[in-house]
Amino acid sequence: MERKLRVLSNSIQFLRKSMTTLEQCMNEITLRLSNLETMQTNANEATRCVFITSILNASLAIVRRLTNEEKIYISYQKGISGEEASGRVDYAIKGNEDFMCIAEGKPRNVEIGYLQNIMQLESAYHTNKKKRTADEAFRDDDYDYLYGIVSTATEWHFIVFATEPLLYQ
Repeated sequence: MERKLRVLSNSIQFLRKSMTTLEQCMNEITLRLSNLETMQTNANEATRCVFITSILNASLAIVRRLTNEEKIYISYQKGISGEEASGRVDYAIKGNEDFMCIAEGKPRNVEIGYLQNIMQLESAYHTNKKKRTADEAFRDDDYDYLYGIVSTATEWHFIVFATEPLLYQ
């Protein structure tokens, strides 16, 4: 019974910290919206990226807490070079030096964002693959997938990029 109470207490503390992080994010967004002329369909990419950045940073803080992994971080305007494409991505989330997620902010036209993000994910995959040692490349527990996000700040679309079919259980 004591162990269950301790687990429950730890879960409640985690939820409180997560709620605090989300509340801070929402307060920041509310403040920015109150100072903004408009967030209509004509808002440019820079304006939208301000909101995307807030949400990604809050999400990253929660993931760090949830996984106890401090080596997860975000880079802005990160250069990525792959076999068929190279360029800068709006947001690159990395863990232990490998790319985990690539996010793209778009003012509109999400369809182009999908295509752009898939190319970015493929380049990030090849970058990760080049960094691996022979030992790492042949491990069974290694994964060959990345997450992609295309967002207009008001719409969020998520992609899983995999080199082989993913099996869901």
